[in-house]
Amino acid sequence: MAITSPLQALCLFFVYSFLGWSVEVAFHAVSLGKLVNRGFLNGPVCPIYGFGMLGILTLLAPLENNLFWLFAVCYYLSSSLFALRSLRSYIIGVPTNTDE
Repeated sequence: MAITSPLQALCLFFVYSFLGWSVEVAFHAVSLGKLVNRGFLNGPVCPIYGFGMLGILTLLAPLENNLFWLFAVCYYLSSSLFALRSLRSYIIGVPTNTDE
């Protein structure tokens, strides 16, 4: 999907920020048994999901016709980012959200 205008990018940012926040709150509501606002902003958004999807949509647009490479690159990128986040947390001694 090619992003054609700044307004489209802004709308996609808020949609994916809201969807990411919704899934994260629902997951923690089921696992902890209570509602917890997982965002750091006032409102139902988690910007990391919006920025992440805008990056994926922009960087991987040339691969949209080749599903194998699109899947392989998405798998590698997401696994690498999670590993780097975990390594950073281990080095500085801060627990990640998955350690709760």
